[in-house]
Amino acid sequence: MPHRLLRIIRLAREQFPKNDQILAVWLEIEVSIGETWKVFNYRLEKYTVRPDDFDNALQLALLLVNLKLDRELLRLPDGTEAYSIRIWNQMKSNKREFVLQKKRVTWDGMIETIIEDTKDRVDPDIKRTDLHASVLRDYGRLEDAFRIWDRYIDSREGTGEYTASIIAASDFYFNSERIEQAINLLKNAIPEQSHKF
Repeated sequence: MPHRLLRIIRLAREQFPKNDQILAVWLEIEVSIGETWKVFNYRLEKYTVRPDDFDNALQLALLLVNLKLDRELLRLPDGTEAYSIRIWNQMKSNKREFVLQKKRVTWDGMIETIIEDTKDRVDPDIKRTDLHASVLRDYGRLEDAFRIWDRYIDSREGTGEYTASIIAASDFYFNSERIEQAINLLKNAIPEQSHKF
C-alpha cells in the first residue's frame, strides 16, 4: 500500500509540477517511505537558488541534522550517484570514512549558516517555530531552541494566538524531556487563557 501511494503522488507531481499542495505531500511521503535523497536534492537545489526561503532552508537543515550520511546521499548536482555501489564497495574503509567525514563537515557548515541566517527571526506561525526550534534541538542547541519559542510566545502576547503558542511550546518542551518547564509554562499562562480553553 505505501508503495502504491508513493507511485500515485510521484505521478501527480509529474503531471502538476507547479501545484504547491502536491509538492508538500510528495516531499512528506518521499522522505518517509521513498527515496530521501530526492527530497534532499530538491531542498538543496532550492536553497542554492533561494537561500532566503527560510521555510525551505529550515527543512533542509532539519534533514541535514537528522539524516544518516551514507553513499546514497552522495550525489552530483544532477542527482546521479557520486559513487556506484561497486566503486564504493571497492574503496578502502578509511577512504569511505574520509569521504563521509568531508561531506559531514560540509553539511555542518550549511546547518550553521542556516542557523545564523535565521537566528534573529520571529517565525510567522507555530508550524515554522516548531520547525526552527526542532533544528536547534536536534543539532544539540536546546537552550537556543527554547529561546525561539520564547520569542514567538512574546510576539503573540495579547493576541488570540497566545494560548495556542503556549500549548505548542509546552508540547515542544515536553517532547524535549523538559517536563517541569512544560508544566510551569502552562501554569504561568492560566491568567491569559480565554474561556474558550
